[in-house]
Amino acid sequence: MSRLPDLPLLPWAQSQAFLLLGTEDAVTLRCRLWDLKPQVQITALYWGTRFASLRDISPLLIAIDGPDDPVLEHYLASAEQEQGWLLFSQTSAIKIASHLRQLLFVRTCAGLEVSLRLSDAAVARAIFSGQENTEMLFGPIDSLVLPDRVASTWVKLTPSAKAQRPMPQPYVLTANQDLALDEVAVRKAALRVDEHLDRHFPKHAAIRFEQRWPGVLARVKEAYARRFTTQRELTSFANIFAWLDGSPLEQHREIVALLHNSSYLLPYERVTGAADLAEQWGSARDLTEPQP
Repeated sequence: MSRLPDLPLLPWAQSQAFLLLGTEDAVTLRCRLWDLKPQVQITALYWGTRFASLRDISPLLIAIDGPDDPVLEHYLASAEQEQGWLLFSQTSAIKIASHLRQLLFVRTCAGLEVSLRLSDAAVARAIFSGQENTEMLFGPIDSLVLPDRVASTWVKLTPSAKAQRPMPQPYVLTANQDLALDEVAVRKAALRVDEHLDRHFPKHAAIRFEQRWPGVLARVKEAYARRFTTQRELTSFANIFAWLDGSPLEQHREIVALLHNSSYLLPYERVTGAADLAEQWGSARDLTEPQP
């Protein structure tokens, strides 16, 4: 069940609404949308770009006819996953898609070219929510409405002014946008860790998300600081503390030794080995503790 509230009041009567929706299977999604609404208007964002050959995973720009549109209802059922967001504009889908395609490939402050998964609500928020270049970034878009899974809310963004200059190509991220995208990557990794812990550790699942989230995020940041960076390494690092279940880490010298050992073992080998030891300890403790 989604923790997001109902949508806020939105300018349905004043602007045309669109949904930018991400997918890993555009063919199946298109069929599903046509079943829901045979006259649905869909524009593939990757069409006409360097990603044209990846049309099967292209984000789709979909016209929404109002708050009762069945496509909108379909999106809202899983909006908490942040794989799409709403936008409002006075212009056509073609012009909006053309504008958004300019943000598919950007350069970092260091000059590295990167591609953006614009349909990801957290990525979009990192790009559009700053105070710099908002008129260029929004272009023909009047406002965005994005789900925030962590805060359990909807975020509405508007430009500080109407666009008066074209967007340079490629667009160069500001330092703040660079930093925000780094934070998005950490946040996304932490959400995956939380989902894992929620599935496999009942004590974790019993704690409300808003109460456990700060600890999960801090644990993932600690893992990054220890040079554990892959999702498997981050999950294994979190597993250690879930199995120890409050037992101080420093009391487990073999685990500490693996976490701090930087000799011949790879980071993956060290952290998974430490997680295995923690699981052995936790399982043995569970067998010896009296059952309630």
